[in-house]
Amino acid sequence: MSLKIAPVSWRHPLEHREPAAGFASRLAALNGRLLGDFLREMGIDTWAVDTGDSEAVRTLALRGGADPGALARFTPTQTADKKYHIIAGQQFTRLSVFKTYFRYCPHCVIEDLERFEGPATARPWLRVEWMIDAIRVCPKHDTMLIDVDPGHRRFTSPDFCEAIGKLAPGLRQQADHAVRLPHSLLVDWIIDRLDGASSPTDALADLPMYAVLELATAIGLSALHPSRIKTKTLTEQQWAAVTEEGFRVLCGGEPALTVLLGRLNEVLMESRGAIGLRDAYGALYTLLQKTIADPIYDRFRSMVRQFAIETLPLNPGTEIFGEVLERPRVYSIHSASKVSGVHVASLRKLFARKGLVDGEKTSALRDHRVLVRAEDIEEMLGGMKGSLSTPEVEAATGIPRMHLKALIAGGYLPTVTNSAGKRRAKHSFTQQAVDDMLERIFEGAVPVETPTDRQRSIGDARRAADAKIDFVLSLIFEGRLAWKGLLGGKREYGAVLLDADEVTAIVRKGPEREGLIKGELQKFIPGLNHVAVSSLIELGHFSVTQEFNKETRRMMPVITRQSAEAFRAEYVTLGELSRTTGLHPKVILKRLHEANILPAEDQGKLSIFLYRRREVSALYDVAHHK
Repeated sequence: MSLKIAPVSWRHPLEHREPAAGFASRLAALNGRLLGDFLREMGIDTWAVDTGDSEAVRTLALRGGADPGALARFTPTQTADKKYHIIAGQQFTRLSVFKTYFRYCPHCVIEDLERFEGPATARPWLRVEWMIDAIRVCPKHDTMLIDVDPGHRRFTSPDFCEAIGKLAPGLRQQADHAVRLPHSLLVDWIIDRLDGASSPTDALADLPMYAVLELATAIGLSALHPSRIKTKTLTEQQWAAVTEEGFRVLCGGEPALTVLLGRLNEVLMESRGAIGLRDAYGALYTLLQKTIADPIYDRFRSMVRQFAIETLPLNPGTEIFGEVLERPRVYSIHSASKVSGVHVASLRKLFARKGLVDGEKTSALRDHRVLVRAEDIEEMLGGMKGSLSTPEVEAATGIPRMHLKALIAGGYLPTVTNSAGKRRAKHSFTQQAVDDMLERIFEGAVPVETPTDRQRSIGDARRAADAKIDFVLSLIFEGRLAWKGLLGGKREYGAVLLDADEVTAIVRKGPEREGLIKGELQKFIPGLNHVAVSSLIELGHFSVTQEFNKETRRMMPVITRQSAEAFRAEYVTLGELSRTTGLHPKVILKRLHEANILPAEDQGKLSIFLYRRREVSALYDVAHHK
């Protein structure tokens, strides 16, 4: 049989979100007793109130004439494993709820003093939000809360009313000088959660309270401060800004977090040294790594992991939140050099030449900070690993340097880096490419023990025919030679024999050249000059191909006759107009200007005036070239 507990005579009604420790302090002050003495006289274990023991809280509520359920709801209670505090059904980490001190708002305390009756020390009441570390701003007055250390008594909760009573003389001054801050959305959200008023559209509805607060703090730290900031140096005002910024990003979901991670990457690119996730993402990375066993954070780990893999040059084997990276998605100059064995300076030039990086913009960046996508270079890096340099190919095959250059320029020996035709490029070759090139040279060659006087090496056959080496090599690779031999049957470049008479005959009966060289084009189209021809080629007006020149006995670039004729039919130069009309160029320019006939291309680029024939034909008879 339980005894009915009678309430004390002197009591204030329980306020909304008032915890047991604060309610007990007000009852004690209203009855003129110290908190510890009051609880003992009421038969309540002081330590039990501090830990939120259900029976002690129930007894206290009945002594104060309050609803036990309402008092228990906002009284922090520890979970069985002592890792969390529960307030209004919300989970807070143990250290995020104050048990030995609290904060207060001087404006709120002054309002309490004016609102209630009785002893002044018994009028203020403790809000549970003043016991929560993440709440540093008064949601009603938008001012910084003030920390109070009431002094510790063993096994007893802090006596709120006693501590506030000692501060009463300076409350007005504190209120006048309180630091004002922007209204806190985080504080509103926490209080709504405690009141059970969270919206179903809340983006954070599926996260427990402790996770939101820890994430907001970690994200805010990473957003506003360097990755290795000493947090002990931060002021309470800075902490308030940290949690507010973190909460803003958190509410924005994955898009907002991605923007932040991208900004952190940009900061990282301005630093030096090896790239690590701790240096990149700071407190956020630390939190996600520390909570690896908590599945609540899994989706954030997944977002950060994926972003890091897609944007940072992480080494194979790097462990990211419990998962091992097998294949990098991004390389830096440094990491690509380690994989390929190619010097970083060569890689810089190579990547710039291939348009993978902006050579001018990245010239000031360190090797760790110049990044390229793995998909753009993996095939290249695979070929470069163990690749051969030009001197190494020369030494291994005996191919003379000039012959090797011609093989590269002709595309018969592909380079790993597609560097053929690039000035001062350092070429690299796979062993397979070298072997394939030699096999094509040896294909169809017959063993020869004693060569005739006209069966000569590639170099000697070239000299006998008075031909260029690139032309002779083209005969070999295009299969235009009826005979090839191998001295002593050796499969070596130096042992390859050609019939000098056959090569000479091919050189002498080469086809007539059809295309036009630049000098010939200037005669074909009056009014052109050397500069204009080069510019028009760059602008795509003329097509360029390679044809064999019997006089020089080599392949050379020429402008196709078809493109030259098409250009002459479409355009007319000022020089041609002057020649066909007999008028001075200035007179022609004046008449064209008056007729509002504009040049077809920028005269500054071409160094000549160029017009469309059909437009000029209204003034001059140049519809057809004469």
